[in-house]
Amino acid sequence: MLFVKTHFMDSYINTIGDSQWQQLGDPLPASSNEKLIERWLASDRSVNPFNPKTWDWINAGLQWVLKKVMAGAGAALQSPFVMGFSLADKIAWLLRKGIDATKVAGNWVLRLMRKIMQALRIAVVNTVKELTHAFMRRVLEQLMQKD
Repeated sequence: MLFVKTHFMDSYINTIGDSQWQQLGDPLPASSNEKLIERWLASDRSVNPFNPKTWDWINAGLQWVLKKVMAGAGAALQSPFVMGFSLADKIAWLLRKGIDATKVAGNWVLRLMRKIMQALRIAVVNTVKELTHAFMRRVLEQLMQKD
């Protein structure tokens, strides 16, 4: 019964007081959000492409994985070799660099790409060896074209 009472409007009003919506801010620190993203990527639960939240998770997951990968390969992005590429090409190149850098980074790239492929209803790969630069570029291009 106590659980039900916490969802009454009086309980919400008591919790926030006179605060305005903008003052409430994000209830979780960034580190908590990162743990949630990591847990989502690590889960074997399939994604629902019809749920708008799925696309928020994919966006957050992509940012999280790129942040992890860029720690080791960020300077390489300044190379004149990658300057003429499309955004999908650059991201795929960076993700491939992450796969090549460490087994841990490769595992996160694989998990991210599997979630993206599920959402796009593409046959999901099982190993990082299947994640070639060209293949990831095609998947990312489809993601970017998604309405």
